[in-house]
Amino acid sequence: MRTKIARTANGVTRFNISKARFKKIKIPIPCPDTPERSLAIQTEIVHILDTFTTHTA
Repeated sequence: MRTKIARTANGVTRFNISKARFKKIKIPIPCPDTPERSLAIQTEIVHILDTFTTHTA
C-alpha cells in the first residue's frame, strides 16, 4: 500500500498527493464477498495495532 501511495506522490522533500490521484488508489479489503469474515479480520487487525500501541507508548 505504501508503495502505491509513494508512486503516486510528487515532491522532493515534502510529498503531496492530489485528491483526484488519491481517489484512484484501490485499498484492499479482506474478503470483500464475505462481510462477516472481512469484519472479523479487520477487528483482529485493530486488536493487533492496539496491542502494539499499548506496548510502545
